[in-house]
Amino acid sequence: MKTTIPKLRRMIRKTLTEALNKDGLDPNHLEDLAEWIAINTEAGMEQGKEETINSYIEACADSRPPEIVDYEFVAAHLDSIIDKHPSIVDEGGFVIDLEARDSEEEY
Repeated sequence: MKTTIPKLRRMIRKTLTEALNKDGLDPNHLEDLAEWIAINTEAGMEQGKEETINSYIEACADSRPPEIVDYEFVAAHLDSIIDKHPSIVDEGGFVIDLEARDSEEEY
């Protein structure tokens, strides 16, 4: 089977379009990063933006199979989450999930 360069470009463009949302962000990473923040909040291990980004990068590298994400990629996803997620905020220099914090305080 012979694939031409234009056809290959169309295939790549279609794959990327399907994998990313309208902001160019990966929905899976948006979900995983939001969950990462909730878990840290529940554990009482809230982190600042820099620490959240770095710890998520490290967690991705340690996952099976390992995922390599860079600082700018994670920072863009974190900024989007802080702007759009109903319960995740940057409060007092820490990125926290208000719902997770509230459920932790109930116990």
